[in-house]
Amino acid sequence: MRETSILIKPASAECNCVCTYCFYDDVSNCRVVKSHGLIKEETWKKLVDDAFDSKHQFDRVNFMFQGGEPLLAGHRFFRAFIDYTQANRGAIEVSYAVQTNGTRITDRLCKLFKEYDFLVGISIDGFKENHNMMRFLHDVGSYDAVIVGLELLKKHDIEYNVLTVLTKQLAKQPEKLYNFYKEQGIKFVQLIPCLPNFGISAEEDLYACTPELYGSFYTKFYELWLNDFKQGHYLSESLIDNVITMFMGGYPDRCGMLGFCQSQCVVEANGSVYPCDFYVLDEFESGNINTMKLDDILEQDVMETFKDHDQVLPEKCKTCPFQKICNGNCKRMRPTFINEDTCGYQLLLQDMVATYPEVVSVINSQS
Repeated sequence: MRETSILIKPASAECNCVCTYCFYDDVSNCRVVKSHGLIKEETWKKLVDDAFDSKHQFDRVNFMFQGGEPLLAGHRFFRAFIDYTQANRGAIEVSYAVQTNGTRITDRLCKLFKEYDFLVGISIDGFKENHNMMRFLHDVGSYDAVIVGLELLKKHDIEYNVLTVLTKQLAKQPEKLYNFYKEQGIKFVQLIPCLPNFGISAEEDLYACTPELYGSFYTKFYELWLNDFKQGHYLSESLIDNVITMFMGGYPDRCGMLGFCQSQCVVEANGSVYPCDFYVLDEFESGNINTMKLDDILEQDVMETFKDHDQVLPEKCKTCPFQKICNGNCKRMRPTFINEDTCGYQLLLQDMVATYPEVVSVINSQS
């Protein structure tokens, strides 16, 4: 199947919450124009038309919405976007996903998301004390508002996963975080290490995860995960899932896990297109959907040169036994798990290799 994914920022860098570590706030502060406001109808319609009319003749197009906070675009935007894609897709399959801070979820939106099988990612930084230390709505911690949103997703039986940012502070409490997921009945989790702001190291950043903390966190978190897995209780954590997939000869679904950048299409609200959500910077703008065809934009030199940008393999990687399935991993996340002395990701891989026969045994017993 010929498939493509398009990540759209319908509200640009606009957000109703203030998060202490927000990577996109840092990215947008590095641009001449921090935020482009809400996407215009003619812009997103041109994007949809180009995706459906691509020379690659895609069988499936995945539309993903991120921010900022994409739900600031409102119900009217999502209703119009869905109506237009459904009316013009022809034989092309279409899927939708949205990543939200959870505070703008409503019954009305949930009904729409359920009708069209949206996958909803909701940002919850674990237990209340930690979440409220990092994520604020109207100057107070947003945890209670987010849990209201989570309960609405459950009420409408919407497929969802939880995105948690692994900060310095949270990385010291793996057991408390793991137990939080169990208590909340959360089954699908994506842990993202908190990134240092551009220009400073993970050690200097107040919130960014460090290699030492990354390693100690996953040592304990994986131990808890494995104990439950062997007892028939499965928590889907994206990194662990992808490592097991690679051990079994499969291909990871997280960009950068094999040490190189995959082709991406990130569209800002003004129509500008970029190769990566972590690098929506002026220097990597590849073109604008309002003035160019999407196919032409994705063939611009900047899309290829970006893949080689800052792609120097750390010395520690060159003697690592896992180099072939890592190669330094994602270049933007790299400072959070590797430095001259430590590779926290290597520590996780060592634990997972040692226990791989146990994992396979459980998988085979369930087949």
